[in-house]
Amino acid sequence: MPRDRGPAWPAQRLIASASAIPLADACTPLLVLSPPYNAGIDYPTGHRDHVPWPIYRQRVRTWAREIARILAPGGRVFCNVQPTVPKLLGRSAPDGKSTLEPERVNLAGIWSSALAAAGLAYRDVIVWTQDSFDGACQWGSWLQPSAPNLRGSWEAVLLYYKPPWRRQPRPVFKGWKAPREDLGGDWTELVRNVWKIKPSPPKKRDDPDYFPATFPIEIPARAIRLSTWPNELVVDPFAGSGTTGRAAELFGRRSILIDIA
Repeated sequence: MPRDRGPAWPAQRLIASASAIPLADACTPLLVLSPPYNAGIDYPTGHRDHVPWPIYRQRVRTWAREIARILAPGGRVFCNVQPTVPKLLGRSAPDGKSTLEPERVNLAGIWSSALAAAGLAYRDVIVWTQDSFDGACQWGSWLQPSAPNLRGSWEAVLLYYKPPWRRQPRPVFKGWKAPREDLGGDWTELVRNVWKIKPSPPKKRDDPDYFPATFPIEIPARAIRLSTWPNELVVDPFAGSGTTGRAAELFGRRSILIDIA
């Protein structure tokens, strides 16, 4: 584990909506987020992640404006999203098997457009390759080009910023040393736009720590190392299980985690 990072702070949690983030303008140099995919995921709170797409698009535009508002000049946004999701949720066929809805939505495109419309500048797209392909396919198109289903084993991490891109150095703790391979890998791995990171281990629903669609701690760890100095504030407006806060604490950063009840 990382050591000699200066004091650590517990993550501050706020019950609120990303549509009205209860923070001051330009208060943070970094937001790390993995927003709802609108793909029908059931959460432990009973919330089901799906609304009609026009409503979702409007919410994304509102969320993006709030993200841009609290981001300081020179600040950055690392937004982890699926590149593609089904337009409609799967339904059950008469034989009891789930059907595959053919229409797809460019989720990464929705978020990219919203972040740009909110006034943020585009920097890059990081490909998070998960190496988790299980060899399965849609049997209705086995060895046939009739209706193949392209199964994904990667996600996008959209990188946007509030100009300028270059950040001015900040004072660091006496004796503090920049981490190298403690968490997230060597610096040369961080600055590539293809990140090979294993997904978080799945948990059963009866596990006390169960939370669906968690992202691995290496993603916020890399974003924090690439964008902040010790003691700076990191914000996650879709905090979920609190992975971003744990990464911030390990590296001597303050954090605020926001999510609905």
